[in-house]
Amino acid sequence: MSFNYLFILSILLFLAVTVIVFRVLNHFFKWLGEKLSSGKSAVKAPETPGGRTRQAILSVLNHILVICLVLFTMAISLEGTIFKADFVVDEIQRLDVNATVTGMLNQQSTNQLLDTLKELFPSSVSASAEELSNQVSNKVNKLTTDQVYGAASVQATMAVFEPSLREELVGAIYSVYDYFDGKTADPNVDIPLGSLRDSLRANLEKAVLSSPPAELTNASPEQIQAYIDTVYQKQFAHVPSEAVLSLKTASPYVASPLKLMRLAFTYLPSFRMVMLALIAISMAGIILASKNLKTALWTLGFTVVISIIVDYMYSTLAKLASTHTDAYMFLPSINVWLINLLSDVLEFIKEPIMVLLGIGLAMLFLALVLVIFDRPKKPAKVISGSE
Repeated sequence: MSFNYLFILSILLFLAVTVIVFRVLNHFFKWLGEKLSSGKSAVKAPETPGGRTRQAILSVLNHILVICLVLFTMAISLEGTIFKADFVVDEIQRLDVNATVTGMLNQQSTNQLLDTLKELFPSSVSASAEELSNQVSNKVNKLTTDQVYGAASVQATMAVFEPSLREELVGAIYSVYDYFDGKTADPNVDIPLGSLRDSLRANLEKAVLSSPPAELTNASPEQIQAYIDTVYQKQFAHVPSEAVLSLKTASPYVASPLKLMRLAFTYLPSFRMVMLALIAISMAGIILASKNLKTALWTLGFTVVISIIVDYMYSTLAKLASTHTDAYMFLPSINVWLINLLSDVLEFIKEPIMVLLGIGLAMLFLALVLVIFDRPKKPAKVISGSE
């Protein structure tokens, strides 16, 4: 299934969940209001005017309003966070590049170990348990030794190249966002890594020569160089000479999200204004269909409050999902960075949520005030009689 289909399905799922949650909360608040007001002389919440047509119109307008409110707050949050290059650059500064590169190295070593075990086990039928144990132990020890040298090379290399890599990464982010904003027709990201590869090779050689493995204690210089070449090929052969991001060479799995993000950047401001217009139209429609300001304010207040609850529900689910780092199929350092990124985005969404909550509560309060001051006064008793 392509990325575009998954995106469309996620939007449909979002709309379905939003409508379901709204209906459940709406029925709950109505039931709660009936329970609290039953059998009491206290002022009741104003009821929706009768008439199936009018109720159907109000129901449709309420559904449109809650969906538009949720989408509007999300659009504001996106515009203020991940749709701004400066925000992403600030987040990138918190990424542990050294740990990320070292994690890639460890992942590569783990894959080599798994491949080695796969090669050993088919021949284990004729081998004894002791022979198999010795073979596995020797392979693991050798891979561990290779990994130690590789880690030392990465640490020495990153101590020199980490600042320049961050600078290149920041430049790449601005290039990608220029493409998203329509300033360029292609991201055209090209980060040269040739010097990095040369440094990894030199530092690996330095680490091995300074403390050769036990099996190479009496080895010749040619044998040591051959060992260095072997370790380099195993540990760093997958490091490219350059990191390129271009629509001309990118796979469909990379190009499709990039093009979709470009469309999102193009239409998000218009989408936000459309949502704002629909919110105003829905509110005006609810007021006109109610034909009663008290009822309209009460309905609008509850709809706004329910939309805030829905927003908070999505934020809470996203926050809970971010705490389960095992669910991410990335390196631990990248997982931590993604959690911090999501946390900052969710923190930003609190401001529009609080504003809408204040508006919703103000509508409910105003509706109650109008109900209280608009109650019909009891007629004064007329005393009549003959003296």
